[in-house]
Amino acid sequence: GWFLQWIDRDPAAVARRAARGEDQADDEERRRRDLKKRVRAVAGDDLAPEPTVLGSSSFDDVVVATSKKKKQARRLAAPAFHATDEASAAAAPKQPPRTKMLDALMAQDQRRQTHQEEETTTTWVCPGIIVKILNRDVGGGGYYKKKARVLAVPVPGVARVAILDSGDELQIDEDDLETVLPAPGKRVRLVGPGPCRGQLASLDSIDEQNFAVTVVVADGEADAGRRLDGVAYERVAKVG
Repeated sequence: GWFLQWIDRDPAAVARRAARGEDQADDEERRRRDLKKRVRAVAGDDLAPEPTVLGSSSFDDVVVATSKKKKQARRLAAPAFHATDEASAAAAPKQPPRTKMLDALMAQDQRRQTHQEEETTTTWVCPGIIVKILNRDVGGGGYYKKKARVLAVPVPGVARVAILDSGDELQIDEDDLETVLPAPGKRVRLVGPGPCRGQLASLDSIDEQNFAVTVVVADGEADAGRRLDGVAYERVAKVG
């Protein structure tokens, strides 16, 4: 059959059709600009989308392509981010509160142990030696200049002693005591900081002018027979 199309050649009609065409062209341009804005919003400001021919692709195709680029960019950036994050974590590790508390307790115990070791190395009183009481106030002055034997050392620097002539026992600070020297040839113990500390020795001679003595070490595989000259009085104590 025949297909007939009527074309209106009226100038007014032609003008109206031309106006409609311009409107359609403006609508198409606005649609393209809007589409570009939406693509940029999906891709992000840091990824500039490549020009896309909209005449042959739908909006869904453009969004999918841009999303793939965005995911690829994230994958490329991910290793650097993790490396930086791991380096920061290794440089400044964070400890849980329980671990911090445990570290603080260990540090406190270490300080206490160090303090005790320092006290032990600086004190001189030890069990089995003879001492003299120098404090006038002990026992109301009744024990002043009395000799006593050290029975025990409950804590560094504090001695529990027994008075030789009465047997009375008391606890006293080592600052209120002094060592007692025997006659030459008698056994002594080397006390206080210095060579052969704690070892037994034989008193060889006394230098009263310099307040020192000469001893010969009696025990110890490495020190037995060793002669020590100029040992201060306070480092030598009679053994009782």
